[in-house]
Amino acid sequence: GEGACEVDGKIYQLTWKERDILIYDAQTLQTLGSATLPKPILEGWGIVHDGTNFLVTDGSNKIYKVNSNWEIVETLAVSDGNREYDNLNELEMIQGELWINRFLTSTILRVNPRNGEVHGLINCENLVKAFKDNGGYDYGNSVLNGIAYDETNQKIILTGKQWPIFFEVQIEQ
Repeated sequence: GEGACEVDGKIYQLTWKERDILIYDAQTLQTLGSATLPKPILEGWGIVHDGTNFLVTDGSNKIYKVNSNWEIVETLAVSDGNREYDNLNELEMIQGELWINRFLTSTILRVNPRNGEVHGLINCENLVKAFKDNGGYDYGNSVLNGIAYDETNQKIILTGKQWPIFFEVQIEQ
């Protein structure tokens, strides 16, 4: 499985190449059903819900806004006005902002979820270094790959692909 998010007591989990959406009960983890990502979404990488739509990434430079019927309602290209950003992977809504990690990098993009505009970059090289310095093994792609937000306690949690640890972080403005 790839990205997952919880909405209204259900967990929605993506599969990578199959493009399936697996749906579970959030309390029991019982399988409730499945669906398929609409084309032109090529693969299932990341998923989050903005309160209205699911936002899905497929490793390209696009964010797909998908409704509850699994229809694309809007496609956004992620750009800072000068360049587009590809390899969009894991994503999370944090205080109205969309945070997206770029696969195979140590960078998190801070993106306006309404228009795809990048208005900030977070360099997480120190986290990757801390993981490796503390015995983390590099499997070739042991990169930053996980963003979670605890809205109740306003905590941001970052982790990586095949990392057995996570980091609680605060971002200084």
